[in-house]
Amino acid sequence: MRQQFRPEEAEEILLEAVRRSAGGGTPASGAAPVSAERLASMAAELGIAPEALVAVLHEREAGVRAEAARREEAKLRELFIGERRHDFVPHAIAFFLINLLLVGINVRNTPDSLWSAVPLLAWGVGFAIHAWQSLPTRGPAFEASFERWLRKREKRARRDRGDDDD
Repeated sequence: MRQQFRPEEAEEILLEAVRRSAGGGTPASGAAPVSAERLASMAAELGIAPEALVAVLHEREAGVRAEAARREEAKLRELFIGERRHDFVPHAIAFFLINLLLVGINVRNTPDSLWSAVPLLAWGVGFAIHAWQSLPTRGPAFEASFERWLRKREKRARRDRGDDDD
């Protein structure tokens, strides 16, 4: 057996040894959790300063909280995008069906006059604006709209709980 190891090798060896002793050979294979006291004791046996252990634990906890916050924001973004698109689809269906009907009536009854172009273009402007606002999922306009939606959602939640200060 070798007598000296590089620091990263020593770390890997110790990590694997801890995994095996705690889990019977496989990482996290249903082994009993390690208490904070036992973790502190293990760190002390390895010559790790208590302050270093506490710092690592705080960093890990902060990372767990940050990851949970990222997942929550991703869920909220998906919900927001879904609501925007849900509002847009009925508008799109109405726009296409009604304008198709108007063009059909126009062509059948008065083919020499294209009067159906007027509502098609007028409504088309509003439809294009609605699409421009509803369909993007990135960019400054989307982010501003998402922030407004979050504020409204939070205000609604406070009102529903009965602790609205506004």
